[in-house]
Amino acid sequence: MEVIGKCLRRPNACLLPLWRRQSTTSSPQRSPKQQRRQICLLGQTYDTDHTHNISRPVLDKLGRNLHSEMSHPVWLVKKRILRFFSQQPEFASSDDLNPVIPASDNFASADASYFINQDVALRGHMLSHEKQVAQSGVGACVLFGDVYRRCPINPYSYPVFHQCGGMKRFPLNDSAAAAAEVEHAMKVTLERLVDYLFDSTVRHEKKWVASTDLTGPVSPNMDWKMLVEDASGSWVEVISCNTGVESADGVQSEAYWQFGVGMDRLAMLLFQVPDIRMFWCRDKKFLNQFSLKEDNFSDSVTFTPFSRFQPITRDLQFSCPAGASLDFNAFSDVVRDSAGDFVEKVELSEREIDPEQGHKFTFRVTFRHFLDVIKEETLESMIASIKHNAGQQFNAKF
Repeated sequence: MEVIGKCLRRPNACLLPLWRRQSTTSSPQRSPKQQRRQICLLGQTYDTDHTHNISRPVLDKLGRNLHSEMSHPVWLVKKRILRFFSQQPEFASSDDLNPVIPASDNFASADASYFINQDVALRGHMLSHEKQVAQSGVGACVLFGDVYRRCPINPYSYPVFHQCGGMKRFPLNDSAAAAAEVEHAMKVTLERLVDYLFDSTVRHEKKWVASTDLTGPVSPNMDWKMLVEDASGSWVEVISCNTGVESADGVQSEAYWQFGVGMDRLAMLLFQVPDIRMFWCRDKKFLNQFSLKEDNFSDSVTFTPFSRFQPITRDLQFSCPAGASLDFNAFSDVVRDSAGDFVEKVELSEREIDPEQGHKFTFRVTFRHFLDVIKEETLESMIASIKHNAGQQFNAKF
């Protein structure tokens, strides 16, 4: 399997200065009093503006690169995927692309995106690099890395996760026949991938469903959701994909399929890890369960829980003005920024909308950590912090 060349690799030295220079020269000059606050990410300094919305817990994850930590569960999934695609030599690969990208290249929707400023964002999908891949002349590839999306709080969602994004291009002959053939090839390849990852020793049920998410590059046609073997029998999305046709000079010339694989969720299913937050802990009781030699990365591993504390739930009721820009993702960001990984789940249990009097919300917040008991004074401090930060950001009245 070919490794995509240095022009696509972190820190993206031959591409990043180019669009940074264009962005800088197209912006009006500012006097010293007008200079914006700056932030340094991965050795590069950026100006921030009113769109900047990256919280400290998210910034702290930049550079962790769990997909490159040997024997980490996410790394094990990456290695299994690489082994599968190594059987198809036309696929090139890369696992160290810069997560800081031009905002115009980001495939995530605006309300799910993390912005440094209006021109620069953290990538929300690995296929945000598809322009770079196209410029390299690669016809098929798999890209691995950390991606960043604002999201609700629950055991299967985290604002920083790891993804394998892939694509394959085909010359176009008859468009109708090609569309059906390309979609079939895509589904067969991805079904084989999942069967390969789980092999015959792990029960896995899978099904295709039509996508209702229209926010990304892999949404219009099919999402793949896989059964999670928990008490509720929930279906958990692990792969999304689509097909398409590209035109040049008004003539359809190329068909393609592309996909995104959530490696954290796959690791949860493969190794029976109950909470996505656990992948970020550094506790040896967790990490040592996956300490395999590189040549044995396909060995079967089943996570053994080492602690289970009781959940603590609190209902937070508040009102805010009708014009407040509060949504589920925004409130989840406030909770994460205030209480970190001590929050297991946030649910919207009640909402009253009054265009004149304002909005009333009730959120049920479940506190539980997988390593520490939450003391009463710690709990009250976190709740006070949530209320304070929500008041500052949304003018919330509790």
